[in-house]
Amino acid sequence: MATRVDPDFIYEIKEYGAVGIEKCFNCGNCTAICPLTSDEYPFPRNMIRMVQVGQKESLKQKIDPWLCYYCGECSDTCPRQAEPGEFMASARRYAIASLDPTGISRLLYRSKLFTLVFITILSALFTLVFLSLDGSMQLVTLDLFVFIPF
Repeated sequence: MATRVDPDFIYEIKEYGAVGIEKCFNCGNCTAICPLTSDEYPFPRNMIRMVQVGQKESLKQKIDPWLCYYCGECSDTCPRQAEPGEFMASARRYAIASLDPTGISRLLYRSKLFTLVFITILSALFTLVFLSLDGSMQLVTLDLFVFIPF
């Protein structure tokens, strides 16, 4: 089976936050220091290489970005300051955006203006909903420390 590559993929993923990914020369420090990597999932090194050679579809199918919790140890030990931890977060953002049929997440991740407008509209909608309740919403008070004997 032939693998389709996209040489511009590295520029596309940089829009999701992978700022220093082109600096990586695959030394393997990030994978060696990562407490979560294994022989089966040798991230972030293999994920970075996938992006550098333009394997767009392979990145979407991998579980590796979801295994990283961004502890930052890989970024701390990177000799080129390629920020592999931030790359893994941007790989998750890219996967979410590419699998979202509405395209809203893509706009939220790539456009600060759209994010600001979106949050403003949502805030206005929530405010209208709460104001339209006309005070009919009853507040229930909870006494959290009743169960603790003094």
